[in-house]
Amino acid sequence: MDQWHYGMEYVVSSTDTDAAYEYRPSALFVLLQKAITTHAKLLGADRDDVLAKYNSYWMVLRIFVHLNRPIIWGEKVRCLATVRKPVGTRVYWDCDLYVGDTCVGEASTIWVLANRKTKRPMLLESVPELPTENPQGAKDITVARIRFPEEMSLQDQRKLYYSDTDINGHISNIRYVDLACDAAELNLRPYGVFLQEITMSYVGECYAGEQLNILRGKEDGFIYIHGSGPDGSDRFDCKIKMSSTEGL
Repeated sequence: MDQWHYGMEYVVSSTDTDAAYEYRPSALFVLLQKAITTHAKLLGADRDDVLAKYNSYWMVLRIFVHLNRPIIWGEKVRCLATVRKPVGTRVYWDCDLYVGDTCVGEASTIWVLANRKTKRPMLLESVPELPTENPQGAKDITVARIRFPEEMSLQDQRKLYYSDTDINGHISNIRYVDLACDAAELNLRPYGVFLQEITMSYVGECYAGEQLNILRGKEDGFIYIHGSGPDGSDRFDCKIKMSSTEGL
């Protein structure tokens, strides 16, 4: 394994799972982010490094996850992260998920380095901590912008609090996953149905004290979630696909 790949293992605990004993999407996102940020640290490009070198900070734009089957409480998950060659202002960090020798899922994430003062993303192709060529086994998945159905209805109005915030002082991108899953009413899913795919798109920052308007729609077997601020500005988008475990 070369420097552009990094693997870590994690045993799914009871605090990571829901009532079906399945790995909660937000907890899985924590694992993905931990693997990627640890990989970045080994490359000399973690949060403190890029702040010191480039006066910038990492921002995740989109995350796509596909599961071949549910991941269950007590399973040991190996997360293999791979960073691709950056293009323009964006770099993909991909993850493959294994239980034993079986691949149980994959993820693709898009990141930018935003200037601390201007908030504008910087060009990444000349950043020496990132690869100049795609490493062996790099994915070619692209995570596209989410397009919504015409009919979307208000599902919830959610006040945001201190407990929703992260190290940057705004609402944690992990928290958005919980909000989307609440709006999709995952707690009401039938027995034998699991979340197979989720795409999260982070559009605008939210802060404690604000209220999110959360809309939901359905089309072609997907559940769509859209979060907007009190002024109507876009904050996050989500697309979810549920599937049956029958035959898995």
